[in-house]
Amino acid sequence: MILFFYGDEQFQPTQKVQQLKARFLAKNPSGGGLSHFSCVDECDVHEIVHTISAQNLFAEKKLVIIKDLIKETDADEQKTLKKHLEHGADHDVIVLWETTLPRKNNTFFKWLCKNSDKVHEFRKLEGRVLLQWIQRHLAEIADDAQIDQDASELLVASVGNDLYRLDAEIRKLANYTDGISISVAHVKKLVHAKVNADIFATIEAATSGDKKKALTLLKGQVIKGDSPHYIFSMYAYHLRTLLIVGGCYFKENMQDKTMIARQAKLHPFVVQKALWTIQKMTYEQLLKAHTNLLKLDNDVKMGRRDIVGALETFVISL
Repeated sequence: MILFFYGDEQFQPTQKVQQLKARFLAKNPSGGGLSHFSCVDECDVHEIVHTISAQNLFAEKKLVIIKDLIKETDADEQKTLKKHLEHGADHDVIVLWETTLPRKNNTFFKWLCKNSDKVHEFRKLEGRVLLQWIQRHLAEIADDAQIDQDASELLVASVGNDLYRLDAEIRKLANYTDGISISVAHVKKLVHAKVNADIFATIEAATSGDKKKALTLLKGQVIKGDSPHYIFSMYAYHLRTLLIVGGCYFKENMQDKTMIARQAKLHPFVVQKALWTIQKMTYEQLLKAHTNLLKLDNDVKMGRRDIVGALETFVISL
């Protein structure tokens, strides 16, 4: 059996892989038959093939997890593994997990999409889908836990769509409320939105013409340990929010934050902060900033830029 996971969202496939491991180890406490290859660290396709092919004396089935093989190997190496998988043992479970989106014209990628027993693309969650995920994840954490719609929206506004951080904040809120429905007041009290505040401050400084201050704020975030990739994802999230609010403000001439919140399906708290920024910009500047960020994101993924340099370039371009 071949399971193929891929995409730029990491929390969900990580959970899936952990669940697979837990079920396998429950049946095979010794761990015999379980192998995990991370090709980012080191990748020997022949060793992977040998592991899949070898007889196992300690377990009826094998669970072999192979991470980022397409990303880290060439076409010949992928062809070697594909040949083996075409004639592999059906009773074993082979998990191929790519932490990025492979090129759609990649031969091995196309073969996996067509021939795997299960294929799942994990994308970054947004909007209503993200709010639904919060509800489901909270129910998994605590059966009696609930969260208000407004509280969910404020949680997303404060944290963004980083599921790792959302998981930590949801667990904290569930433990604190202990069966009481999580409210906006609970989110305001317990959830720290410092990274988001820094990002808003950086965008505001840059769009006001103070590039030096904006770069200082950005470097401060990196120095104190905030993940550059997380910071980049939050810029993308906030720019999308600014474009949504900007569409109401610039194109539909809407001024009232409550009306905009209702139209854009955003929390009024988010709309208010967005308005402070877009009132200092034009809609064309917003579109240009979003285009620049998408281009830089592609450059980072293709290895043409490092993530910190891309962040600095983006801030200067605002």
